[in-house]
Amino acid sequence: MSDGELASSLSYAHPDHASGAAELAGSTGAPVAVHERDAPYAEEGNAPPQDTSTLGGRLMSRMPGNTFPPVPVGERLVDGQVLDVAGGLRVVATPGHSPGHISLLHEPTRTLITGDAIFNVLGLRYSPRMLCTDFRLSRRTAHVLGELEYDRAGFTHGPEIMDGARQAVRGFLAKAVTRRTPE
Repeated sequence: MSDGELASSLSYAHPDHASGAAELAGSTGAPVAVHERDAPYAEEGNAPPQDTSTLGGRLMSRMPGNTFPPVPVGERLVDGQVLDVAGGLRVVATPGHSPGHISLLHEPTRTLITGDAIFNVLGLRYSPRMLCTDFRLSRRTAHVLGELEYDRAGFTHGPEIMDGARQAVRGFLAKAVTRRTPE
């Protein structure tokens, strides 16, 4: 993208995030940016496969509704890339929910957007196993978010944390390691 060109960005290629992307791109002319590992799924309009190592994942993989209108991908994102949006958004690869799932860090305001790497529904938690391409990988890459510098966090699912977000995320991750949810 050229300097100053606006784009929409997908945190990953699942219907709940990508269903309106093609229409938005068509009506605004803005290119859609998605991580290089999810770009083929976005362009096809098909969600990546679920982790079939669990019963829930096997059931979800058989259910209809994992499609969305194909998305014209204008840019393939990579980990560490800084997008020229609002003073810079850093792409943080957090695969597992999908092969190319990303979170975004706005360093000027110390704000993290987690995508679905971590939910904040009835407290902080990992994305549900049955919705992930690789749940074990999702758990491992969520720990990347505890190492970043931020004060606020926005979650795709659940309310934001406006103060002390990094400490809350790190606390959740530390507890999650000690109680090790069965995989």
